[in-house]
This record gives sequence, C-alpha cells and structure tokens, in this order.
Amino acid sequence: MSSFTAGVIVIGDEILSGRTQDTNSNYIAKKLLEAGIKLEEVIVIQDDKKIIKYSSKYSYVFTTGGIGPTHDDITSESISEAFNLQYETNKMAFEILENYYPKGEFN
Repeated sequence: MSSFTAGVIVIGDEILSGRTQDTNSNYIAKKLLEAGIKLEEVIVIQDDKKIIKYSSKYSYVFTTGGIGPTHDDITSESISEAFNLQYETNKMAFEILENYYPKGEFN
C-alpha cells in the first residue's frame, strides 16, 4: 500500500434522512483500494455551507452528492471557498452540456 491517503465526504440531506441510499462511497472505496490508496474516513454531512469544509489531512479528498439544480446544492461554491479559489463556470463544459440536452431541459 502506498503512503497516499484519502477521505470521502458524502453530502446531502437526502442521505441523512434515509430518502436516498449512498452507494458512491462503496464504489470509491473499492477503486481506491485497487489503486493502493488507503481510505481513512468517510463522513456524511448535510447541505450546509458552514460545514462543507474539510481538513487537508489526506492526500486526496473526494466528494459525492450535493450537486444538482436545487436551492440547497451549494457544494461547488463551498468547496471553492474552502480552498480559497474563485468560483467559476467552466465555459467549455457548460457549452457541451447545453448542446447535449434538448432546449429547456438543461438546468
């Protein structure tokens, strides 16, 4: 096993309420094991900007959930704030998605 470590943050009120089952962390854990990266922590947190901040104690930090078209999906903005980066839209990715979805369906 390498000296690389990882943490996974599962974000979402729907996970905490039981409405949605988390399967992503299991998938990520298996892939990290295959890559020789030691997964040391998986946490589930609510959609709350104040707590979507994570320490830099791991080589890699993965997030899952918390991204979507609803008002409480604030993960992208929170992560950019946590890492002191400017939040911005990737223009190329936006155009690819805008062209992929039928007019009026891309949210």
